[in-house]
Amino acid sequence: MQPIHIWIKSVIDSSRDLSQKGLAEAMGLNPAAVNRMLHGARKVKVDEVSVIEKYLGQTYQNNNGHFTPQAEIYAAAAPSGQAVSASQNMPVPVYGRQDDSLQMDLDIESEAPVDWVIRHPYLNGVQDGFAIYVFSDDMKPRYFPGELVYIHPGRPPEIGKDCLIKMKNGQAHLRRYMDRNGNSLHMRQFNPPQDDIMHADDIDEIYTVIGRA
Repeated sequence: MQPIHIWIKSVIDSSRDLSQKGLAEAMGLNPAAVNRMLHGARKVKVDEVSVIEKYLGQTYQNNNGHFTPQAEIYAAAAPSGQAVSASQNMPVPVYGRQDDSLQMDLDIESEAPVDWVIRHPYLNGVQDGFAIYVFSDDMKPRYFPGELVYIHPGRPPEIGKDCLIKMKNGQAHLRRYMDRNGNSLHMRQFNPPQDDIMHADDIDEIYTVIGRA
């Protein structure tokens, strides 16, 4: 039986009138969630199947031409018939895109991933783990442009460890987290060596770097 997420993607890819954005609107989801679904990183819920079929104009069937029972849909949404989870078998999305000034914008909620990569062992069991490609040379020789860095979305930053800082204006920075005094966060870049004080009111999220490819 063809996994349901592969079937959905193949139908969309073969039609000019269908798109991931259109499916997201029909399902009431953001495009990033649909992108994860089409890559098997988000399971298709039973009550979503009829909405998907209506948008695609087709019925999900198995290889014998019969409709797949609802009980099989969860298994069909994952490789090798396994239920979708944050296991070592599931890839993680890579987020972030450069703007015209070579800064990186990070919008996990609405932007589709730019890539999918193998899961880091430290992200096993972490539902919303993700990765980024290093986008500047201001952390050399610690990180180089193009290098893959894995991010833990819920782990608090540790003093003396690296983190990804998402500003409220959408831009993101890799920095070494040095200290915090009230609303003032002491951050360090390596190239050129420079220490900055960032204010908590300007920061949207701080994510912990847990590894690299």
